[in-house]
Formats: sequence, structure tokens, C-alpha cells
Amino acid sequence: MSNRMTPGPRIDIDRMTRDALAGDRPFRDLFLNPPPVRATLWNIYVQPLPPPKETRGGIQVVKSVQDAEAILQIVGRVFDVGPAALDGKTEGGIDLSKFGEGINSGKDLVGRYVIMQRNAGDKVTAVDDEYVFYSVTCSAIIGVINGDPRGFRAYI
Repeated sequence: MSNRMTPGPRIDIDRMTRDALAGDRPFRDLFLNPPPVRATLWNIYVQPLPPPKETRGGIQVVKSVQDAEAILQIVGRVFDVGPAALDGKTEGGIDLSKFGEGINSGKDLVGRYVIMQRNAGDKVTAVDDEYVFYSVTCSAIIGVINGDPRGFRAYI
């Protein structure tokens, strides 16, 4: 009886890596190219940042990690705001027009990067997966970013 191990099937690591990195679609910026739907009432439409395809050190990120990052994404860009999004007062008497520094109406929020509560709002996905966005209310936005939006992450 021999103690030699028999080789298993040969694994093509390069092919597996190519497959894991494949499937990227171009990012559709909904601020510049909005979908055929408009926000109504108090809804705020936020497009999450796309997950990074490469680390700061230049290492490519595989698709499964990009998918996990997309699920955990809490930072996005506001591309549409309903007409009543920052109007009126809450039951507690908080004036919604005083949302934040320099943001007194919904129009002031459009184009800004925000931090949302995790699992906030409703996720809307186009049938062809061309784009994804969230419909949230102003109470689901916990901050407005004044710097690099990539500087924020959510962890489980």
C-alpha cells in the first residue's frame, strides 16, 4: 500500500478569478441620468455608492465581496426628493426645514451624499438590474457628508 496521495482534479485558479471579477456593469449615475420615476410626497430617492472594485493598495475585489459591500452600503447620493420631503413639522414639533446646515428644503438635499440608517427605506431595483436606489424618508438619513463619501462604512 502506497502513502502517496493521488492528485485531485486540476483547478484553474486564473479562470475562477476571472469569473469572480466578471459581470461588472457600468455604473449608471442616477443624478445625471435619472430613471423614469419621480419621488412623491415625503420620499427621498438615494442611490447607494457602488462597491469598490479595487482596494486602495490596487488589489482587485472579487464579485462576491462587492455584493456583500453593496448589501452593507449606508452611503448614497440623493437624486430626487418629493415635494413634501422637508416640509412641515413632526408630531414632536421639530421643523423639518431645519434639516441641517445649508439644507432648508428638499432641493438643497439633491446631489448631496448622505448616510442612511442600515436597512432603511425600500430598495427599488430595475427589472434589468441597470440601477438600484432606496426610497427613504428624512428620518432615515442620519447625516449629510461634507467630504469624501468613501470614508464611511457599515460593519455587521
